[in-house]
Amino acid sequence: MWEEISKKQNEEEMLQLQYYARKLYDMANILFLIKMIVLVINAILAIININAIVIVILSIIYAVLEYIEGNCIKNAASAREIFDAILFDFSIPKGYTRIKENAKRICIINSGEFTIQKNNTGEDKPAGVKNWYTKNNGVTKNEIIFNCQVENTKWDEKITKINSIIFWSIMVILFIIYIIVRHKDSVGNFILGSILAFEMIEQLMQIAFEYKKYNKNLIERNFEIQRIQTKKIKKDDLVSLQELIKERRNLKLVPFNSIHKYITIKMHEVIRNK
Repeated sequence: MWEEISKKQNEEEMLQLQYYARKLYDMANILFLIKMIVLVINAILAIININAIVIVILSIIYAVLEYIEGNCIKNAASAREIFDAILFDFSIPKGYTRIKENAKRICIINSGEFTIQKNNTGEDKPAGVKNWYTKNNGVTKNEIIFNCQVENTKWDEKITKINSIIFWSIMVILFIIYIIVRHKDSVGNFILGSILAFEMIEQLMQIAFEYKKYNKNLIERNFEIQRIQTKKIKKDDLVSLQELIKERRNLKLVPFNSIHKYITIKMHEVIRNK
């Protein structure tokens, strides 16, 4: 049974979907970093009273980057969801034809890189998309699918936890720096500076809110996993868990590439040494 799933996940169309999703998530990662740079510059310019037109232009640039980033994440999540749906024999999500054609086009444009990616596993350098799910000890098809979903959740939990620690550490450091820089200001000027930097604070709060939604989703996923483990696994249980995985994939939380690569190597070492 595992051999059937292993073979299917390494078919050309499936590898194209995973490569396409990876490229989109990489782009979302870059856009997020550019957004943060624009945000910081905008906040600084606002505080030192630069011409309002410049601030408005930067705000528009930020909004455009935000929109493109959101589309990248949405399409990447759809590609991963279609991959799972085909692999697990679930209902195919809407937009299948569009995503499949886009994935094929991107793979043709980046044929050299795609060839490497489709022939490399997560243990290779560079890490590829072959053998996306690792072999598990499930006996029935439902057990194998469930184990793949658990692998997905545990992998994501590890990566996002480290990402979260880095994010909150940066927030604390920025807050301390802001206090140090403005500690001699009068209360009025301090409040005014904070108001001028409001857009930056608002966007950071949005990211914090995404982490809050992630934590809620993770609790629900782990609860669902524990519930399914106590009974005979049915397809309805798997579909229910998959919906939570889909919900997580659409959150605007993309791990930094360096963190993802590091965790990928470590996780594969753990799996290999079991």
